[in-house]
Amino acid sequence: MADPINLEPEKTALIVIDMINAIAKGQGPPYNVPPNRQSVIDNFQRLIAHCRQVGAPIIYCTNERRPDGVDAPKTISDVAGGSGNPMAPGSVATQVIDELAPQDGDFLQVKTRFSAFYGTNVESILRSLGTETILVGGTATNLTVNSAKVSLVDDDLPLITLSVDPASIGEADQSYDAEVFHDVPRRQVTVTATRDTGLTTDAVTVNLTVGAAASTAQAGRDYLYLGGAQPVIAIAENAASGTAAFSLELLQDRTAEGNETIVIGGAVGDGTTFNVDPAELALTDDDLGSGVVTLTAYPASMGEAAGRTAVNVRALLDAGAFPKDTTVTLALDEANSTATKGTDYADPGTLPAITIPAGQVSGLVTVYINPLQDSIDEGDGETVRLSGTHSDGLTVTTAD
Repeated sequence: MADPINLEPEKTALIVIDMINAIAKGQGPPYNVPPNRQSVIDNFQRLIAHCRQVGAPIIYCTNERRPDGVDAPKTISDVAGGSGNPMAPGSVATQVIDELAPQDGDFLQVKTRFSAFYGTNVESILRSLGTETILVGGTATNLTVNSAKVSLVDDDLPLITLSVDPASIGEADQSYDAEVFHDVPRRQVTVTATRDTGLTTDAVTVNLTVGAAASTAQAGRDYLYLGGAQPVIAIAENAASGTAAFSLELLQDRTAEGNETIVIGGAVGDGTTFNVDPAELALTDDDLGSGVVTLTAYPASMGEAAGRTAVNVRALLDAGAFPKDTTVTLALDEANSTATKGTDYADPGTLPAITIPAGQVSGLVTVYINPLQDSIDEGDGETVRLSGTHSDGLTVTTAD
């Protein structure tokens, strides 16, 4: 008899795969337990009851397919055989067998392929639960159960997560080190690699890539990597994390480019199968501080009797065009308006945003203002003030 395995219930999850009528029991309806499946169901009942008793979560994966078969595996026919579509969504065929019926608190995931991870939230559920040990069971051990086991290996549930300090730097946010860098302005960044609790305690090395493919900042245009070879983080045996540092020269310019990111990616260098979650270093454009978006409105005035009037509001980038689309979100600046909403003009509702396309310096939207007619002599010059916020932090002037 094999030695018992001690598991922590709160870190263990049971995945019950395809124990539905059409697969666990076979042809139907009515669905009856075949003699060669009874022992499987009995074992499941004992295992599920024990998981419930100790508080280990249970995830049921059922199988459904569209009537036209578009989402079905293309290599074999439906497992249950027969004519029609035995896996029709909502049918009795796709329900978990009564002997193993889910209870409140269990997770139920619907899949269309053999793998319990393809097109489902099983992986995210396991991550949220902090699962370290996964029990997998079903009837078709050469298909659905094996596919789940392969997916567990392929998806690399254990993670090594990268983080950076500082999390953001600006073009002018750097110092000088004459002895080491020969008067080259530079900024040091520290990267920490942290592995999930419960992962192997063996020593691990993480090879970093500064400026991975997903970066929006460009090496040579926005920054220079200093120091030659890319950094490597060594996580010592039994250690939860390790660190490495690198330095950047940030290239100062007068172009308003918007804020960008430098992605620090990584790969485990010893052949073990871990995912490495990348980190992002925000590179803020200090030219944004002097950049201004000017709002103008036309017509600039209207009478109480004008009725609902279309007002064209333009946003102009004083700092010059951006290499990407940017937006200005408009709002009523009621605190600084002399006209009162609801008394002098009708509530215009949510104002539209102005999109300034990449390579252009302005954008335009139409806002509708409806003055309210009254018999009170309030004098001329009451104003409705519009304000805005820019998606990349530029200062936005107001428009009356």
